[in-house]
Amino acid sequence: MAASLSLVKFGKKALVPLLVALESQNKQTREYALWGLEESKYLEGVNISKIIEALKDPEPSIRIKAASVLGKTGNLAAVQPLIEALNDAEHETRQYAAEALGRLGDPRAIQPLRDALGDNDRDEREMCIISLAMIQDQEIFSIFKELDIGYRLIHNGKTRKNESSKYAIHLEPLSKKIVRGDEIVRQASALALSIIGGPRATKILIQVYNSDICEGVRVKALQALGIIGSTQAKQFLRQAATDSAAILKWEAIRALVYLNDTGAVKPLLGLLKDLSPGNRKRASLYLSQITSVNPTALQLARASLIKNKKPDYKEATKALKFLEDYKNTSRPNLNYLEDEKYYEF
Repeated sequence: MAASLSLVKFGKKALVPLLVALESQNKQTREYALWGLEESKYLEGVNISKIIEALKDPEPSIRIKAASVLGKTGNLAAVQPLIEALNDAEHETRQYAAEALGRLGDPRAIQPLRDALGDNDRDEREMCIISLAMIQDQEIFSIFKELDIGYRLIHNGKTRKNESSKYAIHLEPLSKKIVRGDEIVRQASALALSIIGGPRATKILIQVYNSDICEGVRVKALQALGIIGSTQAKQFLRQAATDSAAILKWEAIRALVYLNDTGAVKPLLGLLKDLSPGNRKRASLYLSQITSVNPTALQLARASLIKNKKPDYKEATKALKFLEDYKNTSRPNLNYLEDEKYYEF
């Protein structure tokens, strides 16, 4: 693999030997060649015929990597082969094919991705939902509503009776095969709505936060609202920052901090008096972050500190000293698709 990756340093010149290596009889050579291609920054315009052939390779690991590479080429000639790969025997190949189709963004993939929502593999269903959002498939709104209806029907011990609804038309595979209580898929749906964005997505995410019984789904709804960042989203995040559940409160605050919204200041100052040293330290760090980039937030924090000169605010004093020393504190990485930790400072 080291040899393949070292070839990448030669730029476009490396593409030819890497593509030739895909014809090798040696499994590792073919696999390493795909590793090298995946790392290349010059895939645009490359002849993808050999990579497409690799989708039929007898080795699952090579088919998986080929699907991933095809998604990064930007070549729409890969769409149909990737659609066919949604039926691969290996679930990871199907998952990566779904992701690649989302990256390519071709509308031809919409119906196959909808059909694949009936797959037994949860990871593939999750990726299909995200990819549909990347292609801007407005049916994603129906998907979330169908998921919610399905959950409530089963949770209440009832049978599904909404097959005639407009949502069942495109979602029959999902309606019949999805395992309810599958909060991972609902979390993916929340993320998908953040990709689509807009007032409609914001409204649904707020409804999800207020009604879903799974805390993990509610967390993802808050994160999605943080990504959307609209006025409506900020207003709701300020309300959520007062939630009695600690994990939900922190998620709302982190979103507000990322958005540089002054609504984070008051709950953070309150958390500086928390009994937990870890929470006080965390609040101090977040307060430093927002006050270093938002002058209004800094004024609010200082005014509160002057008004409340108590030992409880020791951490706040540290925070403000920190901000004086580090004016250019960088903002957090909010690319949730690439950063699983999300909002980490």
